[in-house]
Amino acid sequence: MGKGVPDRWLDYSAIGKRVPGTRFIAFKVPLNQIN
Repeated sequence: MGKGVPDRWLDYSAIGKRVPGTRFIAFKVPLNQIN
């Protein structure tokens, strides 16, 4: 298995940007710190 993003994946917006056509905002959650 090679490193990097597979060619079939879509281009996604940067974290904190609204997903076009939706009311969702993409963000990253540090799951190892959730209690």
